[in-house]
Amino acid sequence: MASRRFLVLFLCVFAVPLRVCGAAGGAIWDQNTMKPSEDKGRAGTYQRKTSHPGYNYYVNVPKSYSESNPAGIHIFFHGQGSQGGAKSFWLWGEKFCEKHNLIGINMEYTDGDNSKDTAGKALAAEEAIAQTMADYKVIRGRGVISSFSGGGLVHGRIHSAYGGKNTLRFSWPFNHSAIYGSNFWRNAAGTHPMSWFIGVGTEEWNMGMPTLGSSQPQRAQELYSEAARGACPDVYFKVIKGKGHVIADEDVAASAECFARSDVFLAPYIYAGDYEERELAPIVQLANMHEYAKA
Repeated sequence: MASRRFLVLFLCVFAVPLRVCGAAGGAIWDQNTMKPSEDKGRAGTYQRKTSHPGYNYYVNVPKSYSESNPAGIHIFFHGQGSQGGAKSFWLWGEKFCEKHNLIGINMEYTDGDNSKDTAGKALAAEEAIAQTMADYKVIRGRGVISSFSGGGLVHGRIHSAYGGKNTLRFSWPFNHSAIYGSNFWRNAAGTHPMSWFIGVGTEEWNMGMPTLGSSQPQRAQELYSEAARGACPDVYFKVIKGKGHVIADEDVAASAECFARSDVFLAPYIYAGDYEERELAPIVQLANMHEYAKA
């Protein structure tokens, strides 16, 4: 059983429903139809195609991953016209993937337009997540979902469909969300307990419609208001003076610090697939929910 240091001070106080109604149809990663691919267990960085033509993704497996050390995931949605960078994990390869044992997934939409067929692009991302879960030991509920610029359109769609409390707690694969100058136009509140990083620069403040100077503070306000009613308060809204429309290294570092906190306080840490026996499964479920007294 995986080990984890336990802290006595808890950052977030929250109630987690053990069983609630799932979203209609359910996410592809919940349908248990994805079979392991020829890349099962493959190391390094490589590209895979989805069943949606032109919608591909790159996978980056950290050196820390092994069958005895299951990982979480880190998925990223690029901005408009910037899909050529999907093969690069330099921004979060060290700060997230290696340091925190997360398998990276960079979505690659070859048409470069997140506003076109956003629903199809979201389905391709679901497929990428499901295939990664089939090819590796992934701890469901431990992960990062992130986006930049127009990538927020796909990010927001997935968040609205499956991140809400109308789905099972660990059906949602993530405990941290990061929007880096991102067109994330959906309401950020009402999700399962998770930490958030919201970044914007003064030189990109007036970009977009709605502008980043209105949408980013609005997302933060939604989360702060919810925190005042008892939701997770780990929300970092960061404005960098002079920063244009790029992802700053200091933003990624701050986001990784947010993840590190919620990784301890919110995320599951046991790979449930290793404990499917009838006597053990409910104990593992409660332990992953940090309900130790009940386990």
